[in-house]
Amino acid sequence: MRKADCILKHLNDSIETIILYRISEDINGIRREDPYFDDNSKLVIKALIHKVVLSSPAGEFSKYINETRIRMWVDAIIKMWGHFHPDEHFRPSERRPGYTEKWIKQLKDFLIIIFTNPNPTALYLPRFIIEIHTRESVTVKKMKDFLRQIGVSLGDWRVSSVDYTIDLYCYGPREAKNLFWILRRYLYIPYQRKARTYGENMAAWGDKTRMSTAYRASGVKIYERGPDNKKTKGHWSSDDLDRVRLEYTARRPILLKNDISTVRDLIEHPRFYDINNDRYKFRCFVQSDKLPHHWEDYTIEDENGNVGCFQLELNHYRKEIKNIAQYVADVEPFDALKKELMNVSAEFDDEWTNS
Repeated sequence: MRKADCILKHLNDSIETIILYRISEDINGIRREDPYFDDNSKLVIKALIHKVVLSSPAGEFSKYINETRIRMWVDAIIKMWGHFHPDEHFRPSERRPGYTEKWIKQLKDFLIIIFTNPNPTALYLPRFIIEIHTRESVTVKKMKDFLRQIGVSLGDWRVSSVDYTIDLYCYGPREAKNLFWILRRYLYIPYQRKARTYGENMAAWGDKTRMSTAYRASGVKIYERGPDNKKTKGHWSSDDLDRVRLEYTARRPILLKNDISTVRDLIEHPRFYDINNDRYKFRCFVQSDKLPHHWEDYTIEDENGNVGCFQLELNHYRKEIKNIAQYVADVEPFDALKKELMNVSAEFDDEWTNS
């Protein structure tokens, strides 16, 4: 090896060591249970089912309306949760196309949203869609009991989607911000061709505080977050950030592969671990002079003009480099975090089973 090549290799190795250390430092922004910063204590990470979407049974499409059964469902819903308030600002073109009515009920621990009265031309839409949004304080037992009540009152309604979330609690806003950007930079979701970042340049109303930022790649979303009671118009001020949320929306095909068809199936087994196992990968390019080193700038833009994301780089260079997978590897500092994510998922399932 020529002297110049040796110097270059040594320089690259030194840079990589520094970058890997910085990644580790950003990951260490996740809080630990031990208040004295014991590196061996557990990370403060919480798994939660954030949202469940249910639809009335398959035989009850708009084309085959059974008024008696519809009345029975409406009575059961009112008995469970009381009367709902209409959303006067509902725009079907922006949310749930095909439905003409949206009704809302805020409970102590849950927000319930019902979409109903499908457009007469939407013959094969379910008569009802129910979205159940949970607050961060909801325990596993309370969530399961809530679904049990629905199962008893409404029967075998279908599960359309489930939002599985994992919150990584940080020591403060700066640590949450740094963790978000390092996760976003290296996150890799197989078979996804699109990814985008949004919310970064939003400003708080009345001042110039940066608002929380989100990154989405297909069904996966990661975003900066704060407590529920600090949320304003769908966002958090940067001063209120205390965690990063990893969120995966499992839609019906994925749920069916995991034996979840009806609400009673979900009550029986949420499959948090099975559905999220190895979901979050963190990758970089290796052993190629044609691809950017992971300490170099990532320059491929998303639809909003944002850069700095491995997923976008991979999708771009895939068209130019044959067998690009051989130049992709895991980023080692994330290994322990990935293991902890799976531990938390398994613990959620165990607690659910025993509740």
